[in-house]
Amino acid sequence: ISDYPKYCGWVKKVQTETQVPVTLADDYNFWNKPWSQEIAQALDYIVLHAYAMWNSQTLENALPWTEKTYHDIQTLHPSKQIVVGESGWATCAITSNGDESLIIGEASESAQKVFYDEY
Repeated sequence: ISDYPKYCGWVKKVQTETQVPVTLADDYNFWNKPWSQEIAQALDYIVLHAYAMWNSQTLENALPWTEKTYHDIQTLHPSKQIVVGESGWATCAITSNGDESLIIGEASESAQKVFYDEY
């Protein structure tokens, strides 16, 4: 990603204009890259998105995968608080954009309830 200096500039600008903590929210596959270090250092904390279902995980492995992903990002950014911003299990899958090939688990309300109850 070549725009990360721009992100850091935006963060610093917002930090000078507010008294509240400033963050960026993105998928784990953003925060696990080497260049995310500079962005993370500019933030007050990190907001992590981690969707097991969209990362080819079964429902049975969803919570362990989510926990591991959280801990992996915490290890990569040990000085930052990590907040899970988005996670969960879908009740249906869109089959027209190609992303359905990533899903190996059942997309349903009953599966979502299992994930929610375990979480």
